[in-house]
Parts: sequence; C-alpha cells; structure tokens
Amino acid sequence: MLAGWLASETGAERLAGTGTIALGTSLAVERSDGEVRLSGRLDAVPWASAADWLTIILPPTSSSLVEVATVNLRDDAVDVQDGSDIVGAPLCDVVLANALSQNVGHNETSIDHVRQRGALLYAAAMTAAARAVVDATVLHTSDRSQFGRPLSKFQAVQQRIAQLAMTAVAMERAVEAATDAVAAGLPDAEVSVASAKVIVSGAVAAIAAGGHQLHGAIGFTSEHSLGRHTGSMQSWRNRWGSDDEWARTLASIVLDDDVDVWDVVSDGTGHVSSVPR
Repeated sequence: MLAGWLASETGAERLAGTGTIALGTSLAVERSDGEVRLSGRLDAVPWASAADWLTIILPPTSSSLVEVATVNLRDDAVDVQDGSDIVGAPLCDVVLANALSQNVGHNETSIDHVRQRGALLYAAAMTAAARAVVDATVLHTSDRSQFGRPLSKFQAVQQRIAQLAMTAVAMERAVEAATDAVAAGLPDAEVSVASAKVIVSGAVAAIAAGGHQLHGAIGFTSEHSLGRHTGSMQSWRNRWGSDDEWARTLASIVLDDDVDVWDVVSDGTGHVSSVPR
C-alpha cells in the first residue's frame, strides 16, 4: 500500500505486479544523461523476494520534497538476499550495483509524513493481529473444559480475557483516531499517529502473553495459528519506528510545540494509561 501510494504520487506510470518499499538514505545516487542509477545496500526489506518492484525513498536533497525511485527487483543489477522474520515471512537484504531506476520523481510530501503513514499501517496490522488473538482465545477457553466445565467459566480466566479485550479495544480506538486524523489532514495528525504507535507497540507483549497463557502449551505448537499472530506482532513492532522512538517524538511535540498534555491524553487517544506495559 505504501509503495504504491508513493509511486503513484510521483506521477509514475502504473507498475505491473506487486511492490514493496525501502528507505534508501545511505544509497549512492549517480545521475547522468537523464538516468538515475543506484548503488548500495538496503537492509530488511519486507517481501522483497516475492515482489516485482521496489519503491525507494532516496537520500534527501536540497528540495524539501521526498524523491522517490523505483527499481525492477528482477534486474541483474539487483541482488535480493533471502531472509525472513520470526514467522517466516520474507525480510530480505537488497544489494544494488549501479541499478537503473525506472521512475524518479518527487512526492508532494515530507519524509515525516511517509514515516507516519508507515507507522500507522503497521499499527493497524498489529491491531488486527491482536483482535485475532483475542477472538481465538475466547473461542479456545469456551471450547476447552477443565474440572468438568469450560475454562471461560473460571473467574481468573474471565478476568484475563477481559484484560485482553480491554487492551485490544484501546489499540483499535487509537488506530481509528489516527486514521481519521491522517485522512482529514488534521494538524494534530502526527500526535495521533505517535500516540497510536506507542499504544499499539506497547500493548503487543501483553496481548501475546495473555493469549499464549490462556491457550496453554497448544498455543506454542507450529500447527496452531496463534503463534503466527503473536509472532507477526513482535516482528512488526519496530517497523517505521519503535514505541520508544515514537514516545520521544510525542514528547518532543508536547515540549517543543507547546501542545497541552491533557489534550493528548483525552482527545480520542487517551487510552495510554489503560494499556499494561
């Protein structure tokens, strides 16, 4: 989604197949006779081994706009080195050796805005995975019996499920508020995105721990889908900025831009205090 949005915003022709995205701030860029060639290494590019093209945010120039290039991942000058995250999804290093860019253009946005979009996408993905963990846990504790009655009938289990559900709702509310702010182009969108990323990333451990605890040993088996959801959350947690990085961003907004702390806590993203850390 992010790669396609960036490429289309530059006015590039519609690209066939699927794409992925990377920050190329350390790449060497050679411009000659209207061509742009790229050399260097891009670490941990999601799905690079399965994608057809790669959208790269180039090192910043004197322009305040984001410059975007697109390369063919099947090009001989592009070496995709296989790798994976903890659930086995492709997470590859990409080496460019004087690779020709197919499209180069400026996006009418800033690198901070791109970073916000990336963080919001992964916050939404983690939230969806968290909801899947909660739903699976409710189903498991309702179906599995112990001492003659379903696990869900035990008060301690009910309390644990309530904590998981509360945390998942906090994540959903934070992502919804951030999505609405970004879609509307509100001036406080960065505050909402930072809050969402802090809340969601900070809640991952609590969701994973609670889900696995209530599933027992079966939740750790490769045959069960629970590990795919919890592992994905752990893998996505630090993409486009960790919760600590976004917490520092949020703090700097409050301190440097004179934003009222109470507005941050109460204006649609005020579930920070309810998320177990």
